[in-house]
Amino acid sequence: MDGQPQAPVFGYDNLSSKKGTLSIFFRGVSIVVANIDPAKDPYESEYGTWQIQRGTGIYKGWKGGGRWLKVSIPGAQNFEWDGYVTH
Repeated sequence: MDGQPQAPVFGYDNLSSKKGTLSIFFRGVSIVVANIDPAKDPYESEYGTWQIQRGTGIYKGWKGGGRWLKVSIPGAQNFEWDGYVTH
């Protein structure tokens, strides 16, 4: 087998505030890299695309999408959502 195993990943994320909720669908690829120390969690990289599915409150009618990235190290995760949104 060449390189690290890759697996499809997809799901929904809800971003909420006191003024409403933005529901986002995302899909992409997950790559897990085993830690040298088997007692510790692995490293992980995920990336793909996202699209707004619906909004409530002040987010009603919003449309848009873009790209996302998640990088995980043992004990921490970092997400980045990039793209464009219109109302």
